[in-house]
Amino acid sequence: MPKHGFSLDTVPPILISTVDKLGWSLCIGAGTSTPLFPDWYSLVETLSTNILPPELHLTHSDLTKTGFSADALLQAVKNLSEYKSDNFSTAISSALYQNFKSLVDPSEWRAICDVLNSNYWEQTKLDARRIFVKYRNTLLKDLTCTKISYIVIKAIKANNAPSSILSFNAEPLMFHILNSLLSQEKAGDSKHSKIPKDLRFSKVLGITSDLSKSRIPYYFCHGLLPVEDCPHEYSFSVENLVFSEEEYLRLANEAFSWQSSSFLNACQNHNIVFIGVSLTDPNMRRWLSWVNHLRLEDIKHHDASVKDSTQHYWITKIPKNDNKARWMEACVSHLGVRIIWINDWNEVDKVLSKMLGIQDKKAAKPATTKSRKGTARKGKNWRSKNTSTSSFAEYHKKHR
Repeated sequence: MPKHGFSLDTVPPILISTVDKLGWSLCIGAGTSTPLFPDWYSLVETLSTNILPPELHLTHSDLTKTGFSADALLQAVKNLSEYKSDNFSTAISSALYQNFKSLVDPSEWRAICDVLNSNYWEQTKLDARRIFVKYRNTLLKDLTCTKISYIVIKAIKANNAPSSILSFNAEPLMFHILNSLLSQEKAGDSKHSKIPKDLRFSKVLGITSDLSKSRIPYYFCHGLLPVEDCPHEYSFSVENLVFSEEEYLRLANEAFSWQSSSFLNACQNHNIVFIGVSLTDPNMRRWLSWVNHLRLEDIKHHDASVKDSTQHYWITKIPKNDNKARWMEACVSHLGVRIIWINDWNEVDKVLSKMLGIQDKKAAKPATTKSRKGTARKGKNWRSKNTSTSSFAEYHKKHR
């Protein structure tokens, strides 16, 4: 039987033990930066509205009802537009950043672009960095990627830094939030800082990307789009984009790719925490399955009675139907993944903190209810009603 998922109340500090081992990795997807960035079907809708004639426009609802996947629909937009690859990538970037741009003061957008296009925090001017930090602390503060970035910094200070971050997003928002927070920590208490001065997150865009012991690799597994005109060399990776079905199928049919090798290495050697992904991606599921099969074969040589083993964790929202929750647990158990259930997305940083054994003295003790027998989840009314007072958080919640 698949293992029951943990909840905020029951999750143990399962990542503390990684300090003395090879460590843990974080894998993020589009869900960590919505609603600032669009979901897949919203991206298709915006892109088609921007570049296709009006008679070919479809609403978000119409697109979801076609039965086709988002990558197939993106491929359809490319086919209908007859855009060449470079022009189509520019159009995708424009659609991806359209909402973000609309929420930023026009006089400050250039500064945001300069930061997002940079390879490292200090590459941009101080004024641009200050503007980015201002938005990080206001507009972006309730995004999942911002919340978990603060926890990652706490983990680094506790000598339990992630071994790597695997991003399946084509935007670098969390990458720059992390480096801005690292820089802030090192500058705030230079004499007593527990963070090495040369430590930073480093972009990995392909097999030739430079890796250093003093850097934490941040893999852009599906490529990285530039934001408007990018002046920095080697700061984006259009050639490795995986948006359209054509690009996705090319990756699926390759026996070897730097994406697969990077992901497989992390799966084999680290505990991976998945946030903002659906775990429905066939490539990701295939890679997880390979590693879990080999892991089980090794374990069975020592104990033939072992039927399953989970070393990875997926933080996701609990469905209203308990039977659906059991189905979801069963859909990922053979991949070596165990679910950590949350009531709402404003709990994601609290759950990650508990997994890492990070104590927050100011955090309120979560409400507990009577447990159902034989499960880590609670009874029918176990879901808390935590809400945020932030208007952006309410918008965020509504669109998750």
